[in-house]
Amino acid sequence: MIKLARLLLTALISVSTPALAGAETVDVEMLNRSEKGSMVFEPDFLALQPGDSVKFIATNKSHNAATIDGMVPDGHPGFKGRINEEIIVTFDRPASTASNARRISAWAW
Repeated sequence: MIKLARLLLTALISVSTPALAGAETVDVEMLNRSEKGSMVFEPDFLALQPGDSVKFIATNKSHNAATIDGMVPDGHPGFKGRINEEIIVTFDRPASTASNARRISAWAW
């Protein structure tokens, strides 16, 4: 759960934040199953710089990406994609992410 808590916590981003020079977009697949277990995000760890974006792709159905209440830094909005929705989230500060097998992600600054 702690790994998972780190994946969405960091996603307090501002989709309106302008992209910085050299910013990257990283694809993260939401999967039913992988060699790491069920209900996973792949890749399950990212190191992000300001301006980088994460594109959550519903590779398998019945998944969404969202921040966890109480795990978002003060002054930053959370995000919540709908089930089966592909969303792109842009980070306004350095972040690292991890996920676990519960359809929940957590992001950590």
